[in-house]
Amino acid sequence: MQLQTNFYGKLLANQANVAATPGSKEAEEVDAGRESLATYGVSVPKSYQLYLSLGRFKNALILDEARRLPSIGLTNFVSEYGLAGYQPVAMPSDVSAETANASSLKGSKR
Repeated sequence: MQLQTNFYGKLLANQANVAATPGSKEAEEVDAGRESLATYGVSVPKSYQLYLSLGRFKNALILDEARRLPSIGLTNFVSEYGLAGYQPVAMPSDVSAETANASSLKGSKR
């Protein structure tokens, strides 16, 4: 993911004597919320901080806006951070049919 590359790369560059790669102690501290990226001299872009403040449906909000009112800045943001909509997993047709039948049996009164 682009964010991981950007921020852990900066963490590594800012702490040249510390191996701050994904999976390292420093990275685990940040992931667990015990340390912030700022502790290691890494700042999160304001645009990404605002994106995070949108809450649970942030991807849907941004992608919908990009579809309805495209702009260069929004297109670049979506591209830079690799935002994409949810892609449901395709179920094999026989499993889908069995699930549908089981659901209809649960709802029927006998």
